[in-house]
Amino acid sequence: MGLVNTLKVAIVAIVLSTIVGTLVGVGRLSTNWLVRQLSFGLVEVVRNTPLLIQIVFWYFAVVLQFPPASTAANMFGLVIASQSGVFLPFVAVSETTTGVASAALAAGIAALLVVLSGGLFDTGRIVKRGALALAAVLLAVSIVAGFPLIPNLPVVTRFGARGGCLSRRN
Repeated sequence: MGLVNTLKVAIVAIVLSTIVGTLVGVGRLSTNWLVRQLSFGLVEVVRNTPLLIQIVFWYFAVVLQFPPASTAANMFGLVIASQSGVFLPFVAVSETTTGVASAALAAGIAALLVVLSGGLFDTGRIVKRGALALAAVLLAVSIVAGFPLIPNLPVVTRFGARGGCLSRRN
């Protein structure tokens, strides 16, 4: 379980740091004085503050401000926030799914990605229309054969929350 949690945190950290780093880097190159100075200030604060001080700050200033697990904040029945974490909705694979439904869904998504790829592939309109039609047919087959994906919403429990994408058991 420790390896799974480490991988979850690492993947989220890599994605978020790439997005934030790109935005701040572009902000440093901006011609807008305010954006450039805010980006410069953020970079200097983060670079010149020890990591341990940042961790302690975020723990006391943010995490401890969330409600305890017994009175977790439930936002629209989708997001649950407490001191034990933020639980978001997720998509899980149904236990009663068939191989045909899963294969049709995967192939439909692949065909849809070909359509959405835009200029990545040098395909003409006929190929894109055919791929779009194929994606629609494959997604319909997946639905008829028993759609393999179901929503996994977080649920408040006595000591926190269960379900969602940060759950131990998806």
